[in-house]
Amino acid sequence: MPDLVSVNGHKVHGPKGIGALRVRRGLALEPLVHGGGQEGGLRAGTSPTPLIAGFGRAVEIVPANEPGRIAALRDAFVERVLARIPGVLLNGPRSDACATTRTCRFRACRVGSLVAALDREGVVVSRGSACSSGSTLPSPVLKAIGRSDAEALGALRVSLGRYTTAGEL
Repeated sequence: MPDLVSVNGHKVHGPKGIGALRVRRGLALEPLVHGGGQEGGLRAGTSPTPLIAGFGRAVEIVPANEPGRIAALRDAFVERVLARIPGVLLNGPRSDACATTRTCRFRACRVGSLVAALDREGVVVSRGSACSSGSTLPSPVLKAIGRSDAEALGALRVSLGRYTTAGEL
C-alpha cells in the first residue's frame, strides 16, 4: 500500500476545493498550516461542511466498477495511440498508472498545434494540468520525473472520466 493516496472532489464529479487524504498507519505528517486542531492537528480552519457533504455524496454514487472501467479505457487508449501514431512516448509507466489521466510526448509535432487541431475536431486535451493552464513553462511534474524542458513542453495530457466511452477513444 502506498504511503499516501489523495482524491480531489472534482475528479469524482463532486465539488471543487475539497478532497480526501488516506495516510498509511504509522506515517507521521507535519502540518503546513498551524493554528487549529482539525484533522488531528494537521490543518487549521473551519471545515467546509457543504463541500464535505457534496464530496461524500459524490463518492457514494461512484459505481463499484468505475475504477476498473476507466483503467481499461486508459489501457485501450494507450494501446491505440502507440499502435497508430509513430514517435509517441508515454510519461510514466505503461501500466500501474493513474487511471484518469495520461500524458504522452510527441517528437514529430508541435503540441500547441496538435491541441488546436484536436479542439477543432471536438476533442478536448491540454498541455498540462488546469492549475498550470496558460503557462509556457515546462511542467514541474514532468521535470520532477526526469524529463528535459523540450520533452516536458512536448507533452499532451488526456483525461478520462465517468462519462468517457470506448467509442470516444
